[in-house]
Amino acid sequence: MRLWSNYFLEIKYRISLIVFTWFSSMTICYCYKDVLVYLLIYFSNYHLTFYNLKSHFIFTDVTELFSIYFAIILFISNQILYISIFYHIVIFLSSGLYKYEYKNLILFFKVFLLVWLIFCFIFNYFILPFSWNFFLSFQMKLSSISLLFEAKLKEYINFYISFFYVCLINSQFVIFIFSLIINLINNLSKIKTFRRLFYFIFMLFSTVLTPPDVFSQLTVSFLLIIFYEIFILVKIFNILIRKPVKTN
Repeated sequence: MRLWSNYFLEIKYRISLIVFTWFSSMTICYCYKDVLVYLLIYFSNYHLTFYNLKSHFIFTDVTELFSIYFAIILFISNQILYISIFYHIVIFLSSGLYKYEYKNLILFFKVFLLVWLIFCFIFNYFILPFSWNFFLSFQMKLSSISLLFEAKLKEYINFYISFFYVCLINSQFVIFIFSLIINLINNLSKIKTFRRLFYFIFMLFSTVLTPPDVFSQLTVSFLLIIFYEIFILVKIFNILIRKPVKTN
């Protein structure tokens, strides 16, 4: 009974730390809310100027700017909250795991953080600018019509947040697929069986992630398939090297 009370007490303390981390991150984000808004619209402003369009955002309601600040603060704080929850779950479960299970869980946590950091960089420097180029290209085709693009700040922030979460889920989906490949790769006979299934998953993934044009979908699918085949070849090569040589 005392052991259970210790577990409940630890859960209580960890929940308190998670809540404290969330409120602290919200407070810090509120102090730097102007900087956060600038960072979120930096790349879009650059590409609007590149297309000789009006590089500013508008808002049409008195309370709209406050709601935008609140949405950005909540968005950034939630990212820290998710990582904090994941971390405390890993630490809480570590005492009841075997050594190899603990190592695998820590490895999964490190891979998750690494993928999250790489994704944030790729999203802001490549995916988001590419999406602006894609959608603004339709306006440039209508050169005979005088059109003035004025982006509404609230709609842009909503687009950024929703697009970020969609791409983040897809990036973690890739990690899940490659972890599944690692588990299947030890049995080489299963590779031929599941190869077509993985090709279909890659095509489906590229369709969801990329803009609705055939070139982008085929490019992403082709790159994923290449990585998949290279990974299989490297794994097979390692197996052949480690395979003991039979002697008479």
